[in-house]
Amino acid sequence: MTERIFRYLREQQPETPCLVIDLDVVENNFRRMRELLPAAHIFYAVKANPAAQILAKLATAGSKFDTASRGEIEMVQATGIAMDRISFGNTIKKEKDIAWAYSRASACLPSTARPSCRSSAAWRRVLGCSGVGWSIAAAPS
Repeated sequence: MTERIFRYLREQQPETPCLVIDLDVVENNFRRMRELLPAAHIFYAVKANPAAQILAKLATAGSKFDTASRGEIEMVQATGIAMDRISFGNTIKKEKDIAWAYSRASACLPSTARPSCRSSAAWRRVLGCSGVGWSIAAAPS
């Protein structure tokens, strides 16, 4: 427990149970991971904690964001994060959400979520392809 959290708990005495997060620790952990893995694109899993303060702190630090729903994409965008830093990684997506995300930017659909059109009738309908193996290209980083 950081000194800041300890002080907060002592002074504020919030009702329990509660979750208290030191945003500086979040940012420092992200920066350390980036330092140790300089070639990696680090995505924060929004489902872990979608608090706007965490998203904003990580956005400023340069993080990318892994989302599993349209709602999570909208939460991330509400903090001013561009679609090219958002991955829509849920393996079970509604066809209407695929179309919505694709209409915003194809970059938000990661390679793991880009099956060949031959393997997904939903993708063929949304993207209008004929089943020739067409897939959405990833945006350059």
